[in-house]
Amino acid sequence: MYRKRWIAVFLLLVSALSWATKPLPGWKALEPSDIEALFRDKTLGDGFHYSYRFLSDGSLSGVEMAKDVRGTWAVEKKLLCLHREKPRKFTECFEVHADGREVNMLDRGGLVFRGKLVDLVPSHTTH
Repeated sequence: MYRKRWIAVFLLLVSALSWATKPLPGWKALEPSDIEALFRDKTLGDGFHYSYRFLSDGSLSGVEMAKDVRGTWAVEKKLLCLHREKPRKFTECFEVHADGREVNMLDRGGLVFRGKLVDLVPSHTTH
């Protein structure tokens, strides 16, 4: 009796995990080359909580919840990894799903955050 129950729970968990990592209809799970091309020289933000700049040299800068963010970004395996140095040192990696420039960032199938990519605006210096 208990064995059947544990098998049922296990199958339910496995099916839930496999479903959670599938993109939503109209969305695409990005391959490494797609991630690199989509994020290079773009800003990702949600208009309120965060805004990250992904520079072509691999540097990452921006703000989240009014705190300065600095570090680097890289595509590792099939994940976009943010190696933060500031405000505290840590690394987090995400599976990326996209619908055009709308992006969902997932960790082990769970949505962590979403945002929209826009082209970086070149800074102009005045003399």
